[in-house]
Amino acid sequence: MITTYTTYDQIRATLGVSDEEIEDTTLALEAWSTNLDFTLDEFSEELVPAYDLIAAKAENTRTADEKKVYAATRLFATYVVAEDLLKSLPMFSFKRLTDGKAEAERFDAWKDTRLGVQSGLAAIKLRLQVNLGKVADYTPPTRSSYRFVTATGLAVNPITE
Repeated sequence: MITTYTTYDQIRATLGVSDEEIEDTTLALEAWSTNLDFTLDEFSEELVPAYDLIAAKAENTRTADEKKVYAATRLFATYVVAEDLLKSLPMFSFKRLTDGKAEAERFDAWKDTRLGVQSGLAAIKLRLQVNLGKVADYTPPTRSSYRFVTATGLAVNPITE
């Protein structure tokens, strides 16, 4: 269930919409929680058990690392659901609604929202990877960088030719 990890209001705030645009009944649909469960399991099999252990503790008894993992997991869950909702954002995010003849004008800026949510998700995922290893048996994936620039010698001598 989504509310184990985040709130409906946090998801709406991440997308910049109101409860009239995305109702609680829509966010309570099983599709969103199923996707969240899959994503948390794919992140690491240690994430959910570690989160459950931390959540069971009283807030004032958690270590600094546990607080970071708890907060990062909640934020990660918020961004995962928000990113999943991005697919239909242009359908429910209205710029202007009128009551006259049920007219609605849609935002063109939803692409900016998508970029913001995706970059936020990437940032919190990195933080969660770094901090989960401090409280659970988790090894963050190694980052490898490749250099595609190399120096080569000249095929001919520019002085003699």
